[in-house]
Amino acid sequence: MSEEREHKSILEALLFLSGEVLPISSLKDIVGLPEVDIKNLMIELMAEYRDRKSGVMIVEIANGYQMVTNPDYAEWVRKFRNTH
Repeated sequence: MSEEREHKSILEALLFLSGEVLPISSLKDIVGLPEVDIKNLMIELMAEYRDRKSGVMIVEIANGYQMVTNPDYAEWVRKFRNTH
């Protein structure tokens, strides 16, 4: 696995685990990469999710990032929530 792919996977795992907006400063402290590198990796990750029309996506919020469900599948999320 390339170092870039590994960093993307780490960021992805942290976003999934958090469930909340993770500030860039927190990601920087955890991953140990410069802020500019994290921003570039996140731009690439967001594009990857968008291009594959994933059920989840990564969004930028208030100088941080969060993994959220894709609004295209809101109907299914509502159905799930209504049954659980």
